[in-house]
Amino acid sequence: MNEIAEFWPDRRLLGQSAFSETRTGTRFQQIPGALTLHPPEHPTFDKERDPLWQFAVPIGVSSIDAMTVRTKARTRARTFMPSKPDKYSVRFYAVVGWSSLYVHSLWDNSSGNTMPSTPAERYTGLFPILRTPLYNTLRADEVTLEQESAIALWITMAGYQTRAMRSPTGHRLVVSDNFYTHHTFAQALLKFTDGEMHLLGTVRINLVDKWNKPVVSVAVTRADGGPRGGWGLVAAVDPEPGWGKKKQVHQNAQRRIAKAK
Repeated sequence: MNEIAEFWPDRRLLGQSAFSETRTGTRFQQIPGALTLHPPEHPTFDKERDPLWQFAVPIGVSSIDAMTVRTKARTRARTFMPSKPDKYSVRFYAVVGWSSLYVHSLWDNSSGNTMPSTPAERYTGLFPILRTPLYNTLRADEVTLEQESAIALWITMAGYQTRAMRSPTGHRLVVSDNFYTHHTFAQALLKFTDGEMHLLGTVRINLVDKWNKPVVSVAVTRADGGPRGGWGLVAAVDPEPGWGKKKQVHQNAQRRIAKAK
């Protein structure tokens, strides 16, 4: 059946008797022309209809972490983690609001995905409003990040909150464990959210870049020997953008300098 009129045919074995018993076909086709739809005039309209409206977009503190879904399927997306209760599972990244405990962003970790697009590209393909911020962030001088990296996906997932609704206070916080806490992640997140979202988390010393590892190691040693409740503040050092290529150019130039006799 392709047209509304075919629900009320005169021929046998066609149509539905419930339609003709409820209302005539002519009367039914007159109804849509008499309907007029208006957008809600008052913002409380949606609030009254949806008791969870305040949880739609977290505006305070959120967490980013991995979650797993157990599976027995033979798929490349399945990962093996002997230390986890579900040893064979599909891993997802999730951003969860603290006040509501609702998942705001959810995406798989792309394990086994052979598509040419990156995880961040696939996520922004679902939410096109994030494409321009991601493009500008990856090309910023203060951000040293590759588009193929998992961090590029993390900043789009966490930063989606600021693109959906700005915080009334102008500040947001995302908390992570030592797997996600990276200085490059924090820098890129600040750039992506125009300075609104900061990162707070424990740090794994072997993941600290070589520029900041010496001072962080000293701070950790000082904290271990200090009084209970003590803390220290370490200023992170940003490497020079493109330092790897500049170092190679410098070394090549040094080789061409004639040695002193």
